[in-house]
Amino acid sequence: MKSISISGFGYKADVSLRGGGLQGLWLHGHPITTSYVDFDSRIGAEGDILAPFPGRINHGCYQFDGKDYSLTLNERSGVHAIHGFVRTLQWDVVTQSNTEVVVGVQTDPVVGYPFALRLQLKYTITETGLEVTATVENLSQECAPFAIGFHSYFVAGDDFVDTCSLTVPFDRVLEFEELIPTGTILDVAAAGVDFRRSRLIGLQVIDNCFVSPLGTKPVVCLTGKDLKVEVWMDVDAYPNCVLFTGDTLVEGRKRRALAIEPMSCASDGFNHPEWGLTRLSPGDVWGGTWGVRATTLDGLGS
Repeated sequence: MKSISISGFGYKADVSLRGGGLQGLWLHGHPITTSYVDFDSRIGAEGDILAPFPGRINHGCYQFDGKDYSLTLNERSGVHAIHGFVRTLQWDVVTQSNTEVVVGVQTDPVVGYPFALRLQLKYTITETGLEVTATVENLSQECAPFAIGFHSYFVAGDDFVDTCSLTVPFDRVLEFEELIPTGTILDVAAAGVDFRRSRLIGLQVIDNCFVSPLGTKPVVCLTGKDLKVEVWMDVDAYPNCVLFTGDTLVEGRKRRALAIEPMSCASDGFNHPEWGLTRLSPGDVWGGTWGVRATTLDGLGS
């Protein structure tokens, strides 16, 4: 079995058992996310679960509790570590019903991360869309750094994101230098990515880590010719969100969808624990929820 399907209230979701990620999501047959058939055919970390860290870790190096660690440099350039390692693991089905599935995995220590975790993801379809609840337990005998993110690409019926409107209720973004944070945090207007009020994406290139959310449940909204798609996140768990218009993807996939990535800590968070890094003591359990709701132009949906 490679994936699990759940459905209800007009929604259908496929969850991959390789990596535990969202393989595809639809409303009344309309794609809400891009999807893939085989795990090895996914593009640009499509649907991946980004744990125990999302984004890049500068040169794969970090310090935690006075010890230095070096992660495997798995980024395409070979210079940095990126997106953790649980996205390549085989996950198990814990429980399943027509509208809900819980998948889980237990990790072993790996190079640069000598900690063991138990992760579970609960995917639930309700009248208002898909909810994704993550829980993680530290199985180690010592404290462990932890963060998680989700890397789905969202679509609203348009051939390109250029013709979609976007709302992003965040005040600031990290300043990047070659996609590594410099440590400076910029106002979204100064960074040229102010979508606090809905506006057309147009030719705007977006590959930014948004921080400083507005409200307790910020909602990123993508509206196109077929769908209005809203990605919401519990700000206590996910105070950061990366958006990516896919400009560096392979030909045929550039700017075809918008990655909206709820993240529990910002990019390079292992080197900036003040940006939301979770410190898990032995036996500690962390949890958080985000979700998706969509409405078709004919008014069907949540």
